[in-house]
Amino acid sequence: MSSNEVEQHIRNQIRALLKNILSEQANFQLVSEKISELIQLLENSASEYGISWCVTQIKAVFLEFTDEAQQTVVNIFEQFQDKSSVLKDIIFELKGEESAESKKRVHEKERVAKRKKKSATLETGAEALPKPFAPAPAVVSEDLEPTAHISESKELESIAEMTEEEEELLAELEEQQRVALKEEKSEPPPRYDDVSTVHGQRNVLIDYFSQMNTYRVYPLTITISEAELERRKYREDILTGEKREQVEKEISVREQLPLTVGVYFPGCLVTPTEQRIELLGKTQQLTFFVTPIAKGKMKGSVVFYQEGKKISEFTLDFKIFDQRLAKAIALTAMAVSAVPSSLYYLFGIDINQQITTNLVRFIPLLTSPLLLALEIVLSIMLLGASFYLYKQYSAVRKQLTATYSS
Repeated sequence: MSSNEVEQHIRNQIRALLKNILSEQANFQLVSEKISELIQLLENSASEYGISWCVTQIKAVFLEFTDEAQQTVVNIFEQFQDKSSVLKDIIFELKGEESAESKKRVHEKERVAKRKKKSATLETGAEALPKPFAPAPAVVSEDLEPTAHISESKELESIAEMTEEEEELLAELEEQQRVALKEEKSEPPPRYDDVSTVHGQRNVLIDYFSQMNTYRVYPLTITISEAELERRKYREDILTGEKREQVEKEISVREQLPLTVGVYFPGCLVTPTEQRIELLGKTQQLTFFVTPIAKGKMKGSVVFYQEGKKISEFTLDFKIFDQRLAKAIALTAMAVSAVPSSLYYLFGIDINQQITTNLVRFIPLLTSPLLLALEIVLSIMLLGASFYLYKQYSAVRKQLTATYSS
């Protein structure tokens, strides 16, 4: 990856994090998480390319916002400045000031430059000494010996001793810098195309029918959220055999890239087969429609892609069969119509004649008040049972066919 691509990549990540911080500034916990991600990104970049390079990238993104948004970002940064020294430098740079750490680093550089200058001066000889150490005028002592040369030699010795200590300190600092540079080169640079470098966690809830009838349309809903999602427990429809289930899983995504979701159910028509979304809101929902054609037990899948690469996959078991209700009614009709004829053909029993005879015999008894009351009670119980079963069936159908929303 070239340097321009790295800069653009880092700026896109910084831009996405700052937008999330501005949009969710009322949510302290979410802002704290995004700030932690930003600090990690800045520290990684600073260790690889230097703090000044990192400051340049974030200032380039910072200038894209309005004055009010810039002030809001600075205020939020100041609340978390104790988490990272790099963030402190960023705050002072954005405010146009100089941090204590920056001053310390500049001062250290100046001291190193002075030490090198003094070392070079000592190597050139006494003629290049600064003015404070210029040779003093010769003074003749009582013993007729030049005392000026004695004082000058003492000054040179003190300078040599001081410079030697400074040279040792300078050599030690240079050795530390060489070791640090060697360690940095030995470590591989961070891969910005890897999901694990800058990523976010999302909870995914898939609501689908695990048992379906042929040639009917069933919704499949996929909910993607930063928060935990509540699962529902559905009941099976005893008449149609339809059953609805939910599957939940956590996936890792790159927040700055769009997410493509594909649904693949063999033996079914799926509309649409894929959908593409931007990971912007807290909760997002996608709806697909599945129409079964074939019969039998099968396995489907829901696959998540970013940049054309599969990052996660759900495996869903489902079953497709014909209408149970239609078959049950047809079998019942065939049985009812075939029983009387079969009994008469096999055993000579005419059920229709017996029913007619019994009705003629017991019709006069229906005038009795007791029997009439019993008939009314039985009729009410039958109607109540029918109404109860109808309500139970309606509740199950309403729950199965309702569109799930978080």
